[in-house]
Amino acid sequence: MIIAYKAFDKDLSCTSGGNRFQYRLGIWNEEDEANCSHNGFHCAENPLDCLTYYSDWNSAVYYMVLADGDIDEDACDSKISATRLKLVK
Repeated sequence: MIIAYKAFDKDLSCTSGGNRFQYRLGIWNEEDEANCSHNGFHCAENPLDCLTYYSDWNSAVYYMVLADGDIDEDACDSKISATRLKLVK
């Protein structure tokens, strides 16, 4: 399990790989596969990397998350993709 950071639209949804996902608080959100380029729940180990993807503070929210399950790392920055993600705060 990894502590990481994630940015969302204000309704706790985001688009990844052309698909829109609505995250839910208090549960493990789950996907079948994790690949930084294509699928899974994307987040970053460095909270500042979230600003690369959601730079508008007025239209985004930022959470500390727990990433678990199958985890794929990105070689470009601290972005990772996981098959399980839980919003913490």
